[in-house]
Parts: sequence; C-alpha cells; structure tokens
Amino acid sequence: MAAKPPSATAATAPKSASTSTAGTAISAPFLSSFYIYNPSLGQTDDTVHEQLVFTYSAKVTVDGPQSKTSTADAAVQAQDLDRQLRAIGLAQGIVQFARAFSPDAPLREVRTQGGFTVPLEVETGWWMLAVSPAAR
Repeated sequence: MAAKPPSATAATAPKSASTSTAGTAISAPFLSSFYIYNPSLGQTDDTVHEQLVFTYSAKVTVDGPQSKTSTADAAVQAQDLDRQLRAIGLAQGIVQFARAFSPDAPLREVRTQGGFTVPLEVETGWWMLAVSPAAR
C-alpha cells in the first residue's frame, strides 16, 4: 500500500515565526547583537575600541538617506560604539567575577529580566558574545 502524499494545504501553508502548542505561544528566538573581540588588542582607554573585531546588531533604522559626514550620523555612530563597548566591558567583568568562584568551569550564560548573554572564549584571548532580549 503506497503512502499518501501530504495535502496541498499542509504543503503550501506558510511557516509562522510563532507556533502554538496546547494554547501556549512559543516565539522563535532571535539575536539582538553579536560581537567578536580580543581584550588584548586595546588595553588603554584610547585604544579600547580596537578590541572589537566584528559586531552585528539587529537594530533596524528607518531613516531616509543621510549624508555620511552629517553631525547626527556621527553622533549615532558614537552611541553605537559606546553601546558595543559597554556590552563587551560588562561581559568581561562578569566573566572575571565568575572565575573568582569557579576558576575551572567557564561561565556559560547570564540570564536577567532583560534577556540573556552568552560569552564564549573560542580561543585563548578571543571571545564571542551573543546577546538576546527576553521573550515578550
């Protein structure tokens, strides 16, 4: 006996970002920002920005075309850099604090009401940091 092919409606129904299981909505996880950095690359206040090797932000701006040299654009870029440096600085502080209590087991994640952060040392001195907001 041959198996029936799936119905046309099941095969063409779009996949939803959220699914419902027994009345409980489950939303798809997402990443708000991701960083690759090396603390040894920028050890002074003037060179701390050199620690950042790669950044990703899911922040979407809906602005019209702007001049690349505008003062407002420079201010936004400075704020973004400040936010990125604060994120990796906080991660570095939390990792060092956790090492005081458990030097043999690395910190795996930090969960807060605002979301969670996952710092991972992929090679000696090279870190990846993933930041995800809390599910709403």
